[in-house]
Amino acid sequence: MANNREISQFAGLVTVADSTNNVSLGNTFLLSGNARLGVGTNNPLGRLQVGAGTSVFVVTSTGSVGVGTDNPSVLLDTVLNQNGSTTIQVQNDTDGGSANASVVARNDLGFFSFQLNASARTASRFGSSIGGFAEIFTGTTFAGSGIKIGTTNALPVIIGTDNAEALRIDSSQSVGIGTNAPATLLHVHEVNSGTTPLVRIQNSSATPANNAILLELFYSGDDDVSGAGSSAHYIRFRDSNTNPTGQISGSTGTGVLYAEASDYRLKEDITPSTNGIERIMQFKPCEFTWKESQVRSEGFIAHEVQEVFPEAVVGSKDAVDEEGNMIPQMIDPAKMVVVLTAALQEAIQRIQYLESVVGIGSS
Repeated sequence: MANNREISQFAGLVTVADSTNNVSLGNTFLLSGNARLGVGTNNPLGRLQVGAGTSVFVVTSTGSVGVGTDNPSVLLDTVLNQNGSTTIQVQNDTDGGSANASVVARNDLGFFSFQLNASARTASRFGSSIGGFAEIFTGTTFAGSGIKIGTTNALPVIIGTDNAEALRIDSSQSVGIGTNAPATLLHVHEVNSGTTPLVRIQNSSATPANNAILLELFYSGDDDVSGAGSSAHYIRFRDSNTNPTGQISGSTGTGVLYAEASDYRLKEDITPSTNGIERIMQFKPCEFTWKESQVRSEGFIAHEVQEVFPEAVVGSKDAVDEEGNMIPQMIDPAKMVVVLTAALQEAIQRIQYLESVVGIGSS
């Protein structure tokens, strides 16, 4: 017997030697003295190793499993350095109504699962300890086809960025952007102290069609949406106290009525308008050409009207934003009707007086 106390040897293949306490079968099998088993390798790096290199399967002394890596960094670590190949495949070949194939990850706080069931519904589920779960799925969970995102209970669907909520769909199917409590079917909310619009609708075509439309509002169930005979309106404006300040309504079924709040209950210290003729004579109607379109038109200059009747003008003369861009003044011509009406009444009174002096007109 040799010094290494070799117990047995068969054709040079099977060796048991107490110097290392290894049992080996050539280069294809090794049971080491430190309780490691290698198949296809004579140097197992874990408790169990099958193969070597990129074809390796390893179970380490800590219970971690590596596939394609001999140094798994997590409980199950798979590495595949090959284009167009599947890394993990879960398959159920059983026929029947409950033949599901699924992968589930779970802890005390919730779970994640990916499932393919017998009804051909693929679902990714996200559950939580508060109950219920959300799904990304196809199939027949609710009406329609295609990829669906939803929940199977009254919990909302929430989408966020930078660790903050950005959009929510609640159990009533109301959508909130910037709010977690949408009060209407679409509720957009932002605390904006600047001049950036809250919502923008844009057609970037350099040559839009002649009948192009950016926004269309209509009632499909009423051919006669009238501000006078119906409570239905297209747009309503409110102040910070939610009091209505104006609205756009239907008019006589075929027109549009642009209205602002004018209820007597909103007003006090009511007196007649005066000096109508004097003020109207200060207006300077003019002809001009628009710089951008080169279209010839007629109208007023905003700051000139503002000097006579400031209620009809929005903005300030020569105003610019923080970048030096023009903030144009604007006019609401409808506001000027009160001055025109006062002037017309004064003119009629003068005509009636002159008629009475010369003895003409109605007796």
